[in-house]
Amino acid sequence: MIKNRTEISADWSKIEEDRIEESKNVFLSAIDIIDKKFGNGYAIEHPELIAGFMNSTSTAIHGTTVGKCLLAKGEIIDENRIN
Repeated sequence: MIKNRTEISADWSKIEEDRIEESKNVFLSAIDIIDKKFGNGYAIEHPELIAGFMNSTSTAIHGTTVGKCLLAKGEIIDENRIN
């Protein structure tokens, strides 16, 4: 039995929903942050900066998905050990 692990309770549908919402939020936040730093319209003129924000979000989403898969696999292994 594995103790002291953090569980991800979201199902795949919830993860998908959160992923889309998070991407939208990061996209809009990226524009806002870049424009505040460099002036209105700068973000749209420099999509590579927005892409950097989006890339970091993608990395975070990947981590969540891999974590969910590993926890699910661990639970299957635990169940097989018990039975």
